[in-house]
Amino acid sequence: MKVDNNLLYLIETIGDNTIKHLVSVLPKYDSKTITISDVNVIDRYAFMLNEKLTEVIVDSANAILQSDAFTESINIKKVELKNIGSNSLPSDLFGDCLNLNSIELPEGLKKIEPGAFYGCMSLKNINIPSSVADIGIGAFQFCTSLKSIDISNIQVIKSELFKGCHALSSITFSENLKIIEHSAFENTNLKDIKIPDSVSIIEYNAFQDCRNLKKIELGKGTKSLGRLFLGCYKLEKVIISASVNEIHEWAFSTLSLVDVEIDSSNPYFEAKDHVIIDKETNIVIGSYGTLPETFEVPEGVIYINSLLVNKKQEKIQGKERLQLRVSAAIVKYPKSYLGKEESNTENIDIKPDYECYGSDIQLISDSDARSYDQCDSKIPDEYYFRFHRGITSPETALTVVAVILFIAIIVLIIVIFFIKNQSSTPKSNEENP
Repeated sequence: MKVDNNLLYLIETIGDNTIKHLVSVLPKYDSKTITISDVNVIDRYAFMLNEKLTEVIVDSANAILQSDAFTESINIKKVELKNIGSNSLPSDLFGDCLNLNSIELPEGLKKIEPGAFYGCMSLKNINIPSSVADIGIGAFQFCTSLKSIDISNIQVIKSELFKGCHALSSITFSENLKIIEHSAFENTNLKDIKIPDSVSIIEYNAFQDCRNLKKIELGKGTKSLGRLFLGCYKLEKVIISASVNEIHEWAFSTLSLVDVEIDSSNPYFEAKDHVIIDKETNIVIGSYGTLPETFEVPEGVIYINSLLVNKKQEKIQGKERLQLRVSAAIVKYPKSYLGKEESNTENIDIKPDYECYGSDIQLISDSDARSYDQCDSKIPDEYYFRFHRGITSPETALTVVAVILFIAIIVLIIVIFFIKNQSSTPKSNEENP
């Protein structure tokens, strides 16, 4: 070990080779900038102890950067990697460099390892060299200020790559992009997305919690649509290509505003009246958007696999909350429907969360519900279904009146008690002269 100008070095000899490590920029190093050109290795946490350094330039064809070399160097704002001794950036290289806002990457770079820029919260943009073909898992995770990025040479977008990049609203995809892995764009600011036709796989939760996403169009190469949009509450439009041959029943869960458009030439599915219908079997795979209060199942449907809630839990009398199976108050089944014994009659009105049981109506799942009109009694108060949340306007008015009357009665009782007490006081004084 040796110290030179408040820089701690380790010199090691391996055979005929001498390897010089930059171990640490010590706290007493006074300059705000440093140029590194004569070392072979920059060790882990090499810059963490110094709080004055704001700019680092690495210009050495022999310099190998170790993982975490810049990690938690919270005051460094600018890094120029003009020349380094590797064609890849190691994992967690700039982890939690909270003030890093400018980075220059070397030409010829081929790979960025997982977590390389994790938590660089001040980084607004970055130019990825065209030579980079692989970016690792979570490499830009929680770069909360990153607004745009061009990854037009990347064929696989790894899981959690941009997760938590709250400001990310613009991205340039490769025309040869093949796979988008799970949670790749979770909790970003993307608003309108067109998936390239080259993409064949989009994994689960790829766009979860993109709270400003309004439209997404799937490319012609996408085969399966799973649960990609959980928590995308503003999503209004999903366009599905003719190539999609698998749609998950929960694909549009939590999406109360969404409308779905399926290419008319798609041989597998059609979107009609808030439901996705399998063309071959006439089975409803699932629903989308918010069902109307009275929902009529399309004619020809023989079975419903799932109807989504897509609506907040409702208040009912006698219960704090009730998780409803569907957002419709009444579901009307067509004559074609085979899922219930009553389906051999004309339109059946079903209360999807109630069942006749003797003379009572019991709360159950919609899959076993019977015709509401066939019940012997009305729904009791403790099971009263409210399509609209909370109590009604008349009930609100009655509640207010009841509270006012209650207060008035209390005040009246107090006044009467006070008057009686006052009237009894003189008599007591007369009896005791």
